[in-house]
Amino acid sequence: MKDWLIRALKTFVQATVAYFVANIAMISQHVVEWDFSDWKGWLMPILVGALSAGISAVWNVILESIDKKKTEQMINDIMKDIEEK
Repeated sequence: MKDWLIRALKTFVQATVAYFVANIAMISQHVVEWDFSDWKGWLMPILVGALSAGISAVWNVILESIDKKKTEQMINDIMKDIEEK
């Protein structure tokens, strides 16, 4: 499995759990009411997690691409140095 995909899945789980924990804390303090039978109550944490995972995946793909280009450039530079000697 790709590294960026694993990171995105971890981010999804972390964001979803964090959203549930924050809501449970607010419910216990009577700041907000949350009806567990309401579909929005279950859908919002999943959407927050999915959005976070999507952002994480895009960012990690960009970083992976940049790192790959830098690595290829370093290898090319080393090969040129070796050929010149």
